[in-house]
Amino acid sequence: MIQSALRLFVAMPGTNMGASAEWKAPDQIKLHFYEPIRKALAERLSREVELVIEKDKVLGGPIHASMFRDALKADIYIADLTGNNANVYLELGARWTSRDAVTIVVSQNVSEILFNAAASRAIPYAKDPASLSKAISEVVKAVVEEIADPNHCDSPVRQSSDLVVHTRGYIEELQIENSKLKEQRGQDLFAAAVTTKQPDERLRLLHEVVNINPSRVDALVELGTELRKQTKYDESISILRRAVALDPKSSDAYREMGIAYGKQGDHEKSVHALEEAVRLAPEHAEALRNLGGALRRWGFRDAPSAIDWNAIRLAQERYATAARREPYDTYSLLNVAKLELLLSSTDPSRLPSAMSQFGKVKPLCEFNVSNDPEDPWRRFDLAESCLVSGDTHKGYELYKEAIAVVPLRHRESYLSSVLSPFHELLSLNVVSGELKNAIKKVCTLLEKEIGKAKAGEPIENQ
Repeated sequence: MIQSALRLFVAMPGTNMGASAEWKAPDQIKLHFYEPIRKALAERLSREVELVIEKDKVLGGPIHASMFRDALKADIYIADLTGNNANVYLELGARWTSRDAVTIVVSQNVSEILFNAAASRAIPYAKDPASLSKAISEVVKAVVEEIADPNHCDSPVRQSSDLVVHTRGYIEELQIENSKLKEQRGQDLFAAAVTTKQPDERLRLLHEVVNINPSRVDALVELGTELRKQTKYDESISILRRAVALDPKSSDAYREMGIAYGKQGDHEKSVHALEEAVRLAPEHAEALRNLGGALRRWGFRDAPSAIDWNAIRLAQERYATAARREPYDTYSLLNVAKLELLLSSTDPSRLPSAMSQFGKVKPLCEFNVSNDPEDPWRRFDLAESCLVSGDTHKGYELYKEAIAVVPLRHRESYLSSVLSPFHELLSLNVVSGELKNAIKKVCTLLEKEIGKAKAGEPIENQ
């Protein structure tokens, strides 16, 4: 492999070496001192060495920029302090600040070196052959030894500092690489978050993802969703507002924000957010279902003194539309039936049809539970279909089984959603007898488990 040439840069006065210098001609010094150093280094290192002296450059451009660039980039740097030229001191300071090595100080008058540079080792040189030969040998020896020791530092500035200097391009490359690594780590954490069964772990992982990439909308939506499931509604809404601000066309962000507003009790904002979610994704059955629930709660905002029946009918229409989008979705079908029960309080002729719908959906609920037994909502659908269709004992037992599937951290949020429609049914007296008593019993069970969830108690073996 062919190695690139080493760059030997000499900082020295450009035209005159100063009044105290015995050897005053820079061109002669270059020819008889620095050029022999270059040749000797090339021979000792078995590598091409390029000698660069600032005054010899002919390309246009700012001189200071060129000098400081060489102070950083030169492999070997010689500062000739003969005559105490101010620019050479400035360049030497820049070199000491930016590079650990290899920096050699030389002077025809070592005793006259000024400032802190006087404390550094300087190699004297003179015009006479003996002194010149000795100086060349000492410079070459110092350079070779420093190159051989990568840990050596000859800079008085950097010896007592942890400062590391790199080019802007190198830093930019590192930043790009770091960004890619962070993005990949964010992807890995996000994948872990959406697959874990542990709510607290999911929350921790999602916070990490958002810290890594604060503008990742899907992660913000997932984080807002998990916060909502853990009844942290203010935090959830704050996160989801960020998601909406980043992506105003995110139906998922609006949908989750609408659910969180509903859980918080702000039903008007819930309806508005969910209407926007449906507007953005009119074919999205889940958004339609969520809007149906929000409209139902909005219809009961002034209950029991007044019910907004227009909102209730509109809620049923949204659930019915969702059911047309997904014909085998039991959640939508059962909510259509529940709203039919509610509407039967103003039109009793609706009651028989409403009751029969629960029985019709039951076989589909059983199939869904067998197909996905870990989904709490599938189990709640089956429990409800059994309870309302007449198998009240089995329905009650199925509610207990469904509750057991809900993670403790999610239980308060989930069970409050199951409980509120039953309270609405009971408040309107649309059911009676055994079914009414069974619903009251289920309500008591749900309220008890909500209380335990708030207290952080584990579920009992039932």
